[in-house]
Amino acid sequence: MKKILIGLYLSINLCVALAFSKQSVTINNHKLHYYKVGHGKPVVLIMGYGLTNNFWPKPFIKCLSHGHTVYVLDYIQVDKPDMNMLVDTVHGFIRHADLEHPEVIGWSMGGGIALALANKYQYSVSKLGLISTVVAEPTISQIVMPYTAKDNSDDEKLNYVFGNNIHNYESGNLTKYKQEMLSTNIFVDEKTLSSQKALLSAWMADPDNSLMVRHIKVPMNVVIAKHDSILNPQVQMSVFKNHPKTKVTVIDSGHASFYQHPGQVCDAVLQ
Repeated sequence: MKKILIGLYLSINLCVALAFSKQSVTINNHKLHYYKVGHGKPVVLIMGYGLTNNFWPKPFIKCLSHGHTVYVLDYIQVDKPDMNMLVDTVHGFIRHADLEHPEVIGWSMGGGIALALANKYQYSVSKLGLISTVVAEPTISQIVMPYTAKDNSDDEKLNYVFGNNIHNYESGNLTKYKQEMLSTNIFVDEKTLSSQKALLSAWMADPDNSLMVRHIKVPMNVVIAKHDSILNPQVQMSVFKNHPKTKVTVIDSGHASFYQHPGQVCDAVLQ
């Protein structure tokens, strides 16, 4: 009981110390929710498939916010989004917020959006931070068989997510990870989930997109999870290892490396 109370105390104080500002803006006729925290050079965060911006952990955000203003973007809710729509939303936000060449950090599907953004609007960002990112390599199998949920209880849904994303995950650590999330409201609605799945599959299978990485002109800091059970880390390594403007860091973790090693991932994407 004492450990739980201490954990809750630290979690609450971390939120206060970070001074989150929850805001929303309309971009291209779509409502976009986001958090803003910190002061300094702008950093934009893009979440992965099927999850809201509440899934980012507070220790990782705290590290990024040292000397930076961090904008933690959510996904817009539309029936049939495509990659261009999501890219244009992020670009529209950068323009609306008058951000001067921010670093854009994307995780998983968010990394694909960051890549597409830098490809379409190459002068809008200073560099990319790509964490366990999807890449468009249609001839190679990227998806690894994931952990499966046993039931539909709230905790089991979270165990499903962390079981997929944390290397050697144990359900006894769920309380700790719940305290680190910005909020436990981490799941997108079913309609958004379905549309994201179709969008992601189409983008990854398009051979034209496989040339995207080699055309990126801004520096890229790429974090690859050694024990990724969502995306094949060898595919990511093969795509990025020879790019002249890429620094690759391999982290001893699962897909959500920023939970297991928040400081190390923070340093890697900001270097």
